[in-house]
Amino acid sequence: MPARSFFGRLVDRVTGRAEARLREEEQKLARERERLRQEEQARLDDEMRRRIPPVDEIIIAPADATEKWAAGAFVLDVREPYETAHGIVPAARVIPVGQLERRLDEIPADREIVIYCAAGVRSLDAACLLYMRGFTRVYSVDGGISRWRPA
Repeated sequence: MPARSFFGRLVDRVTGRAEARLREEEQKLARERERLRQEEQARLDDEMRRRIPPVDEIIIAPADATEKWAAGAFVLDVREPYETAHGIVPAARVIPVGQLERRLDEIPADREIVIYCAAGVRSLDAACLLYMRGFTRVYSVDGGISRWRPA
Protein backbone atom coordinates (compact mmCIF):
# COMPACT_ATOMS: atom_id res chain seq x y z
CA MET A 1 0.00 0.00 0.00
CA PRO A 2 1.52 3.31 -1.01
CA ALA A 3 2.24 5.92 1.67
CA ARG A 4 -0.43 8.57 2.02
CA SER A 5 0.46 11.94 0.67
CA PHE A 6 0.81 14.96 2.88
CA PHE A 7 -2.53 16.29 1.64
CA GLY A 8 -4.23 12.96 2.21
CA ARG A 9 -2.98 12.87 5.81
CA LEU A 10 -4.05 16.51 6.26
CA VAL A 11 -7.54 15.76 4.93
CA ASP A 12 -7.78 12.76 7.26
CA ARG A 13 -6.72 14.89 10.24
CA VAL A 14 -9.13 17.74 9.41
CA THR A 15 -11.95 15.31 8.71
CA GLY A 16 -11.27 13.49 11.98
CA ARG A 17 -11.35 16.76 13.91
CA ALA A 18 -14.56 17.82 12.22
CA GLU A 19 -16.17 14.47 13.01
CA ALA A 20 -15.06 14.77 16.65
CA ARG A 21 -16.55 18.27 16.84
CA LEU A 22 -19.78 17.03 15.31
CA ARG A 23 -19.96 14.22 17.88
CA GLU A 24 -19.37 16.76 20.67
CA GLU A 25 -22.13 19.01 19.31
CA GLU A 26 -24.51 16.07 19.00
CA GLN A 27 -23.80 15.10 22.61
CA LYS A 28 -24.35 18.72 23.76
CA LEU A 29 -27.65 18.83 21.87
CA ALA A 30 -28.72 15.51 23.36
CA ARG A 31 -27.94 16.78 26.88
CA GLU A 32 -29.83 20.02 26.20
CA ARG A 33 -32.84 18.10 24.85
CA GLU A 34 -32.84 15.91 27.96
CA ARG A 35 -32.58 18.96 30.24
CA LEU A 36 -35.50 20.64 28.43
CA ARG A 37 -37.54 17.43 28.56
CA GLN A 38 -36.97 17.18 32.31
CA GLU A 39 -37.90 20.85 32.83
CA GLU A 40 -41.08 20.42 30.81
CA GLN A 41 -41.98 17.27 32.72
CA ALA A 42 -41.43 19.08 36.03
CA ARG A 43 -43.62 21.98 34.82
CA LEU A 44 -46.39 19.57 33.79
CA ASP A 45 -46.12 17.73 37.11
CA ASP A 46 -46.45 21.03 39.00
CA GLU A 47 -49.44 22.03 36.88
CA MET A 48 -51.16 18.70 37.51
CA ARG A 49 -50.52 19.01 41.27
CA ARG A 50 -52.23 22.40 41.22
CA ARG A 51 -55.21 20.96 39.36
CA ILE A 52 -55.71 17.90 41.53
CA PRO A 53 -58.30 18.82 44.11
CA PRO A 54 -57.50 18.42 47.80
CA VAL A 55 -60.26 15.88 48.43
CA ASP A 56 -59.80 15.92 52.20
CA GLU A 57 -60.58 19.67 52.16
CA ILE A 58 -63.46 19.40 49.68
CA ILE A 59 -65.56 16.89 51.61
CA ILE A 60 -67.39 18.65 54.44
CA ALA A 61 -69.69 17.45 57.18
CA PRO A 62 -73.40 18.22 56.92
CA ALA A 63 -73.13 20.67 59.84
CA ASP A 64 -70.43 22.62 57.97
CA ALA A 65 -72.61 22.63 54.86
CA THR A 66 -75.47 24.11 56.89
CA GLU A 67 -73.17 26.90 58.14
CA LYS A 68 -71.99 27.70 54.61
CA TRP A 69 -75.59 27.59 53.31
CA ALA A 70 -76.73 29.97 56.06
CA ALA A 71 -73.80 32.30 55.26
CA GLY A 72 -74.94 32.59 51.63
CA ALA A 73 -72.97 29.93 49.78
CA PHE A 74 -74.18 28.90 46.34
CA VAL A 75 -75.86 25.51 46.76
CA LEU A 76 -75.73 23.09 43.85
CA ASP A 77 -77.85 19.95 43.60
CA VAL A 78 -76.33 17.55 41.07
CA ARG A 79 -79.03 14.89 41.24
CA GLU A 80 -81.19 13.89 38.29
CA PRO A 81 -84.62 15.54 37.89
CA TYR A 82 -86.52 12.45 39.01
CA GLU A 83 -84.53 12.53 42.27
CA THR A 84 -85.25 16.19 42.98
CA ALA A 85 -89.01 15.58 42.83
CA HIS A 86 -88.75 14.64 46.52
CA GLY A 87 -87.46 18.12 47.33
CA ILE A 88 -84.32 20.21 47.22
CA VAL A 89 -82.49 22.48 49.60
CA PRO A 90 -84.08 25.96 49.53
CA ALA A 91 -82.42 28.24 46.95
CA ALA A 92 -80.38 25.36 45.48
CA ARG A 93 -79.63 25.32 41.76
CA VAL A 94 -80.28 21.96 40.15
CA ILE A 95 -77.75 20.96 37.49
CA PRO A 96 -77.44 17.20 37.00
CA VAL A 97 -73.81 16.13 37.14
CA GLY A 98 -73.96 14.96 33.51
CA GLN A 99 -74.80 18.51 32.38
CA LEU A 100 -72.36 20.32 34.64
CA GLU A 101 -69.51 20.67 32.14
CA ARG A 102 -71.62 22.55 29.62
CA ARG A 103 -73.41 24.68 32.22
CA LEU A 104 -70.41 26.07 34.10
CA ASP A 105 -71.49 29.61 33.23
CA GLU A 106 -74.45 29.22 35.61
CA ILE A 107 -72.14 28.77 38.60
CA PRO A 108 -70.69 31.84 40.30
CA ALA A 109 -66.91 31.73 40.64
CA ASP A 110 -66.87 34.40 43.36
CA ARG A 111 -68.84 32.45 45.99
CA GLU A 112 -68.38 29.31 48.03
CA ILE A 113 -70.15 26.40 46.37
CA VAL A 114 -71.77 23.64 48.42
CA ILE A 115 -72.61 20.61 46.27
CA TYR A 116 -74.80 17.70 47.19
CA CYS A 117 -76.37 14.64 45.60
CA ALA A 118 -78.14 11.65 47.08
CA ALA A 119 -75.20 9.98 48.85
CA GLY A 120 -72.12 12.16 48.24
CA VAL A 121 -70.44 10.36 45.37
CA ARG A 122 -71.66 12.45 42.44
CA SER A 123 -71.25 15.65 44.43
CA LEU A 124 -67.59 14.79 45.02
CA ASP A 125 -67.15 14.15 41.28
CA ALA A 126 -68.80 17.50 40.58
CA ALA A 127 -66.63 19.30 43.15
CA CYS A 128 -63.48 17.82 41.60
CA LEU A 129 -64.61 18.84 38.13
CA LEU A 130 -65.33 22.40 39.25
CA TYR A 131 -62.02 22.58 41.09
CA MET A 132 -60.17 21.52 37.95
CA ARG A 133 -62.05 24.23 36.03
CA GLY A 134 -60.82 26.93 38.39
CA PHE A 135 -63.49 27.00 41.10
CA THR A 136 -61.40 26.74 44.25
CA ARG A 137 -64.03 27.16 46.98
CA VAL A 138 -66.06 24.04 46.29
CA TYR A 139 -67.37 21.61 48.89
CA SER A 140 -69.10 18.25 48.68
CA VAL A 141 -71.52 17.30 51.43
CA ASP A 142 -70.38 14.05 53.00
CA GLY A 143 -73.21 11.54 52.69
CA GLY A 144 -75.26 13.78 50.40
CA ILE A 145 -78.84 14.85 51.06
CA SER A 146 -79.47 11.58 52.87
CA ARG A 147 -77.36 12.98 55.76
CA TRP A 148 -77.85 16.73 55.25
CA ARG A 149 -81.09 18.32 56.40
CA PRO A 150 -80.58 22.09 56.47
CA ALA A 151 -83.09 23.98 58.59
